[in-house]
Order: sequence, then C-alpha cells, then structure tokens
Amino acid sequence: MKKFLITAAAIVALTSCSKEETLDFGGSNAIQFTNLNNRPTRAANDASSSYQVYAKWTGSTTGWYINDVINGLTNDPQGGAHYWPTSGTVDFYSWAPSSVTAATSTYPNLSITYTVPADAKEDFTIAEPILNATKANTGVNFLFAHMLSKVTITVDLTDELKDAGYSVSFTGGTASLLVNAITATVNPMTTPFTWGARSGGPATYTGTTVSGSVPFMIMPQNSVGCEIQVLSGVVITKDTNTAVYNGGLSKYTIATNDIQTDAFVPGKLYNVKLIISDLSTDPGGENIFGDQIIFSADVNPWTSGSDIPLTQP
Repeated sequence: MKKFLITAAAIVALTSCSKEETLDFGGSNAIQFTNLNNRPTRAANDASSSYQVYAKWTGSTTGWYINDVINGLTNDPQGGAHYWPTSGTVDFYSWAPSSVTAATSTYPNLSITYTVPADAKEDFTIAEPILNATKANTGVNFLFAHMLSKVTITVDLTDELKDAGYSVSFTGGTASLLVNAITATVNPMTTPFTWGARSGGPATYTGTTVSGSVPFMIMPQNSVGCEIQVLSGVVITKDTNTAVYNGGLSKYTIATNDIQTDAFVPGKLYNVKLIISDLSTDPGGENIFGDQIIFSADVNPWTSGSDIPLTQP
C-alpha cells in the first residue's frame, strides 16, 4: 500500500497619517525603524518585504501619528522621516508585506482581512506591537512572526523499493493542494494574534518544485478534507538507469487524526512526503510499477519524533 508521511516543525515561537502632528525636532530625534528579521537568525519577513506601520500618540486623539510604508531593505519610511514627539508615548503596529492593506484603519482601530493569493506563495507576517515608546528608545525594532501555515509536498520510496534498487526524483514536477478556506481577519493590535472565522473556500493551489518539493503558504485551518496530489514529475528508475515510471500520483484526502489536532497551525511548517510503495497507483488507478515488482510488503516505515505515518489507498 502507499505510505504518506507528514512532519510538522515549528518555524517561529516569537512572536491616515496626521502629518501636522509630526514635529521636526532635528535629525537626532528621527524615529529609527528596524526589521529585526534582517539577520541570519531571522524569524519572519524573510524576503525583507516593505512593511506597513501605524502609530498612535498619547498626545493626540484625532488620528494616526504615523501611517507609512517602510522599505524592508533600508528601513527608510517612504513618506520621509518621522520624529519623536516632545511628550507622551507612542504605540507602533506593523505587518508585511505592505501591499496587504487594512480592512479597518479608522483611528484608533485596525484590522486586516487577508486572502491567500491564487499561487499561495506570499508570506504574511505581523510584528509584535511596540507600546509606550518614547524618544529615549534606541529605535522601533520590529520582530515579525509568520501568520500562515507552510506546506511542502515531496515524494519518496519505501525502504523495500530502495533495497530492490529503485530510486525516485521529483524535479520539475507539479503538485496541487485543495484547501477549505483562504480568507480570515486578524487584529494586529492585540496579542496573541488570532485569526477569525475562515471563509472563501474551497480553493485549489498548483505549484512547481523548488529544490525537490512544492511549497505553499496557506490560511491556517482545519486539515480534514484538504486534498494533496502530485500531478507530474515523479521519475522512478531501476538500478540508476532503467526508467520505470514518469508521471503523477493518485489524490490523497487528509482524514481525521492525519495531522496533529486536525489543523494547520500558524507559523508551522508541514513537510508532506508521499511514500510510494509497490502497490501505488497513478491518477488513472494503474499500478505505477506494472509487472516489474514481484514482491509485496506491508511494513510501516521507521518513524521517530513527530513523524506521522499515513496509509493512502
């Protein structure tokens, strides 16, 4: 029978501008923005995307002190320098990429309704709010956290097939992922960040291999009923030189208990590995190996840690 493996690994645990109220007190009082993820140990905003910043000043109740986009590479505000006020404190809120606009931005409230793009390749992150900051602070140092779930799809063979001289590659292939929801709302001002009710599905994403796997960034959601299918690019050879199979695999529907807590969780990476056995079939239901496999084995793959073996019909 086919074997299907999923590994979940934590990626992250850390988680209109009223310009007339922004006073220029000189260069030494300019607010310095920093994306702390621009380091070898970065947690999120890995692409150094430009990030949106909103700020509230206790000295004003009429509008945002800052509403601007910050360059993710230089950390320079697009609207020019912003300066610390002479009194009171400032609260800062941010997310990336800045192309994601607020659903609610009427002072003093913020909310974001996020919809995963059609290619499911965009990373969406929110920074831990910085509260009660003053000019005594060395800067506004944002630390972003992943708000989506990442799923990567790849393939492998059972140990029995490998021992029999078979090998598999998945380069230049494609895979699809059907999900039940693509949209939800979150408040970037309140921690811990929590997605509201999911909606907008079902939807199917299709992608191509990157370094042997197909990656997707998806809305965190219930995993039951989501569907995974490798569409093309599975190449199986015998003794390194004889082609046995080139194509796709049958669809797998995720069932209850396949994924821990039956949910794709924000900030988690799920490495999905389809384990091909001698009984595996292609999308048409035909055995991938034809008559070439003369043995049959019903052996669970060796697993450890958080690896979860699944049996695919």
